[in-house]
Amino acid sequence: MQTIEPAVNGEKVRFREKGRASLLAFVLKNVLTQSFETRDDTYPAIRNLNYKVLVQAASMRCTLAFDRGVVFITSGMDGPIAASIRGEFGDLLSCLEGVSPVKLVLLGKLKVGGNPFKLLPLMKIFSAS
Repeated sequence: MQTIEPAVNGEKVRFREKGRASLLAFVLKNVLTQSFETRDDTYPAIRNLNYKVLVQAASMRCTLAFDRGVVFITSGMDGPIAASIRGEFGDLLSCLEGVSPVKLVLLGKLKVGGNPFKLLPLMKIFSAS
């Protein structure tokens, strides 16, 4: 992983390559930014994380790289990941509307891979949006 400087001007969510950002990348950036700005308990949940999570909605993939209090979003797969979550775009969006991510996993609508414990901070963010 390349060394990137911490948040600029307090920006906690950044694109690695904005020109290549997918629809999924923009949705994730918006959700993360809004959650960090409106809830006091979501940013502390990720501030000390140092790993990558792959989010896949249908054929779109994004890597969330948690690094020193900043979340870097890359369209596509970016290096080794600690965990992944996959599903249809609508099912991922339903988490933002209040549907429990755990319920969607148990129903088989969302699939998790890697270390599922690494996804727990994200569950807090997505269920809080």
